Amino acid sequence: MDVVRIAFYGGSFNPPSMAHQAIIEYLLEDQFFQRVIVKPCGMRNDKAALNHNVMLRRNLIRSKFGFSDPHYQLDFSGMEQPMLATWEEWKLLKQAHPGHEIWLVCGMDLFEKRDDGTSQIRHWIEGERLFLEASFYVFPRKIRGEPDLPPHLRWAENFKEIDISSTQLRERCSRSIHS
Repeated sequence: MDVVRIAFYGGSFNPPSMAHQAIIEYLLEDQFFQRVIVKPCGMRNDKAALNHNVMLRRNLIRSKFGFSDPHYQLDFSGMEQPMLATWEEWKLLKQAHPGHEIWLVCGMDLFEKRDDGTSQIRHWIEGERLFLEASFYVFPRKIRGEPDLPPHLRWAENFKEIDISSTQLRERCSRSIHS
């Protein structure tokens, strides 16, 4: 029996962007994965704006990412709870899908080296273990310098980067409100 590969794309999606949507569309069309799970994160202390209107964020995400595909799951569980660390999400997925490969979907920016020479992801909760043990499906993003790459990764080939992030969208909105 062939191995089943599951793409897990977690994020704050605040707001959901064209780049997020393009990544999900790419994952659904990519024959490498048999299943795609998209899961908005729960409440975070470092991103207070996520915690104010969960229903609005859920509706925005549903309207942007509400694809109708039998291999696709938009998972809103846990949005009203404190966010689970990616390590915990990964372990839960592995338990729920024994024998399947779980691939964490992310942008190249997570592997940009910090001042200490290691990537941001290594500083997450159980980040070093996640970095070494998980499989990553990586989408292009501009970074400065050489990346700190994990041992198990696959590149999203022929994906045309959309140079916009949720942070940039929020900053643009804030500037237009205050000008």
